[in-house]
Amino acid sequence: MQQFLLMIVAVVLVGQSVVANDKLIADPIVKKAIRLQYKKSEGNLTKADLENVYELNLGDTQITDEGLKEVAKLQRLMYFYLHSTKVTKRGMTELKKALPNCEIDSDFD
Repeated sequence: MQQFLLMIVAVVLVGQSVVANDKLIADPIVKKAIRLQYKKSEGNLTKADLENVYELNLGDTQITDEGLKEVAKLQRLMYFYLHSTKVTKRGMTELKKALPNCEIDSDFD
């Protein structure tokens, strides 16, 4: 009985982990770019995956200021390319504050 309860607890915890991981990056444009660039077409993006994102290209996408809030979660991002998007100067200013060590190549430079 004790083993059975431990198995149930493990399944619940794993299930919660999968749900949490699926919500690490909510914006579909950001998710797609990470998946393409880092060749992870299947499975959830994990916290470890996101810690390995050092550069990202969202040029020529429909990304908005709201989507940049998801990019700000990529704290190890070193280079970010962002031309021809729906991002405003205000959104770019906020991203630069959130990622001070990231070189950002955008329409606002």
